[in-house]
Amino acid sequence: MTEATPFKVPRAALFVPADRPDRIEKAQTRGADALILDLEDAVPPARKDVARATLAASLSNMGPGVPVYVRVNAPLTLLGQDLAVALHPRVDAILLPKANCPKVVAWVCSELRVIRPDAHVIALVESPVGMARATDTALCHEAIAALAFGPEDFCAETGLTPSPASLSHPAQMIALAAKSAGKASLGYPSTIANFQNLGKLTRDMRAGKQLGFDGAMVIHPAQIAVAQQVFSPSPDDAEWAQRILEAFDPDSGVGQIDGKMIDRPVWLRAKRIAEMAG
Repeated sequence: MTEATPFKVPRAALFVPADRPDRIEKAQTRGADALILDLEDAVPPARKDVARATLAASLSNMGPGVPVYVRVNAPLTLLGQDLAVALHPRVDAILLPKANCPKVVAWVCSELRVIRPDAHVIALVESPVGMARATDTALCHEAIAALAFGPEDFCAETGLTPSPASLSHPAQMIALAAKSAGKASLGYPSTIANFQNLGKLTRDMRAGKQLGFDGAMVIHPAQIAVAQQVFSPSPDDAEWAQRILEAFDPDSGVGQIDGKMIDRPVWLRAKRIAEMAG
């Protein structure tokens, strides 16, 4: 049985419509950390069958390289058809939308692991109900690699404006739910539709990083570099982490640097930053 390889957390995962082979081909050269080939919102209902056929052909033509995720449709009538195509060996993870019920998410994970024991699942939380159950979702199955926050659907359901002022609390609940389960989290507390005002995008993504997110999903190539810069350790942080690692003694559990004591929590934080920087 093939075991799942460790999930590499993307700083920038780029959505690409699954029914557009031209865009899928171009997306592979954009420098994103992962591609999300989208069978859901980016594809109108009348083109779902076309998108599945296009996705199957595109996956078969893709060589090794950038990790590939597939966002499937949530309704069970569509989900089965999507997974029949999406569980291709070239696909690294399934992005499961409308992750409101941990039992349903766990069932989907179990079913797909029968076919692809090495597949990861990213649960997309897009509603207050999903937010309230996010910890249970993160813990529901070993296939869950990350939680992701869907601000647009969240705002559509709640009537909130997609801005840090209204979304910081629910976004952080999702990020911390992921952390409590030892999983990654993707997102930031604002609209993902902004790809022109890069100054605002940078501030919004920084807010996401401060809330505990590890990376972001993006819809336009212009957003990739911003996400990669924001969700990478700064040179100062990387230098600090290296100094901590060099000064800390894991056997004794303590260390000292610049006249300050280093304990295990500080060492763990430095270790995580060094891994991200490396």
